[in-house]
Amino acid sequence: MHQRACHYSTDRHSQVLGIVALSVRAVLACVLGLLTAPCVCAQTCPSAATGNCFTPHPTPGCQDPTCCAAVCQVDSFCCTTTWDGQCAVIAGSVCQPPPPVNCGAAGLGDCFVAHSTPGCNVPSCCSSVCELLPTCCSVTWDATCVSSAFQLCPPVCVPQCPPNSSTEIENCDTSGFGNDPCPLGTAGSGFQSLVANKAMCGDIKFVSAPGSTVGVPERDAFRITLPDPDGNGQARVSLSLLAERGTADSGTVPLFVALIRNACDGLQTAVLHAQIVDCQSASVQGCVPAGDWLAVVARGSYPLPETYPFNCLSGVQSYVLTASWNDQCGSACGTSGNCYAVHSTPGCADSSCCNSVCAAFPDCCSESWDQSCVTSALTVCSPTNPANDTCASAMPLGLGSANFALVTATPSSIAAPSDCLATGQSLGRDVWYRLRGLRGEVTVTTCGPGTFDSALLLYGNTCPTSPASAVACGNSNPDCTQNTSSAVLNFNATCGEEYLLRVAGVGTVQGGGTLTITAALPACVACAADLNGDSQVNGSDLTALLSAWGATGAADINGDGVVSGADLTELLSRWGACP
Repeated sequence: MHQRACHYSTDRHSQVLGIVALSVRAVLACVLGLLTAPCVCAQTCPSAATGNCFTPHPTPGCQDPTCCAAVCQVDSFCCTTTWDGQCAVIAGSVCQPPPPVNCGAAGLGDCFVAHSTPGCNVPSCCSSVCELLPTCCSVTWDATCVSSAFQLCPPVCVPQCPPNSSTEIENCDTSGFGNDPCPLGTAGSGFQSLVANKAMCGDIKFVSAPGSTVGVPERDAFRITLPDPDGNGQARVSLSLLAERGTADSGTVPLFVALIRNACDGLQTAVLHAQIVDCQSASVQGCVPAGDWLAVVARGSYPLPETYPFNCLSGVQSYVLTASWNDQCGSACGTSGNCYAVHSTPGCADSSCCNSVCAAFPDCCSESWDQSCVTSALTVCSPTNPANDTCASAMPLGLGSANFALVTATPSSIAAPSDCLATGQSLGRDVWYRLRGLRGEVTVTTCGPGTFDSALLLYGNTCPTSPASAVACGNSNPDCTQNTSSAVLNFNATCGEEYLLRVAGVGTVQGGGTLTITAALPACVACAADLNGDSQVNGSDLTALLSAWGATGAADINGDGVVSGADLTELLSRWGACP
């Protein structure tokens, strides 16, 4: 709590505007001795004070002695403890800020990135922001200035038409709606066709009805013909749109693209659509019936097209549309992926559950199996307890991958070691695996799409009896860009040994994913000492081992990374015919 100068509020977080309004009068009253109540009137500014007076910083005082003294007469906390946000607000009221920078000066920072210096590199944007927030041009261009820049002057983008692209054929001020798919309720014709992976460079422009000068919503239609080589009636199509935004020609109205079957179908019936946001490209993909389609580009927010407001002398709003397609549209149900875990591919392994989900949410079978698909599966399907729900029923697993789901799993009673999880965390639902046939350095990870928070715990070949039974634990994976809350665990394995692996959720989360196991060395073989593959461990194998002494490779029978006496002992113990 601050000791206030010349006012009586004991709550430092009282309304700042009230404090600032009182500040000038309070300082004057204190200096003139007009107050009988105690107040702090001459708090000394620290002699070595640093930091900008108009921005918060952790040390007391600020670099301008005059301003510092004025602020601390109002609030002594600012000179004794820390120069926080309230001190900066008071400074804005009782101090004279530095002169503003010239918004047209060279070397100013990006308007849409916070930086410690004042002003930014787009003069018009800089002026608009600083008119509202003067300290952005006199003190620092902080996060508040950036936020205002996005509101007052959104980023400018003008797409570049790539080499070897196609160009839209449509005149401006067209009477008859140009290449509109359905002018005046009649299906259009003669649409330009898109070529797979070849950009179409076009413009949203002013168009009017025949005999009229009144503008109407501009809709540019392009034909897409989707082949069906495998004869299943389906094709996968992808659409990508990049558009001009933030210029005098385009303003801030975005564009969208919609895929319709027939020329006079309403845009709201589109089977696929993508909406531009700021300067980011918009894209969408999915499986649709093969044959002819129309990709329609329009200005506005889907599905409502807007009229382009300027005539042709004023400009146009440019865009680049790209389409691609393939025949990878077999049934997504019954293929791969756990129905109760997020994965990047469409569909899931349980055909019945998958079909039920996709009947309600078709994107789950055409794009990806995301969290909404998992949530639906939990509602409409009947998940059962996993077969490997307990340590005693651990599932055998070697190199490779396996899908897991913890939705109906039950948590084990053995807690994690104290150094395994963050303070306050605990293990939740889990499943178990028995790792076999591994040697050398082994990596186990749950990295994959989603946000599921998981942990991996490794034990010996017997079920654990206490937290201390764990020989290794992994509870984060900063290298997994898809989900840093996934887990990774590394350990060294020896041929012939088995290890129990526990895959658990952290806390009460429900989910799943893919468990992946890799190793630096190939998997162990049933007769690892048979180096020449003749089903016998004999002198030929002994010669091969001695020839590789000190190196690594197949003769490293126990997988410890070097051919040594331990491998020789293992070979001699296996002498004779392979089992």
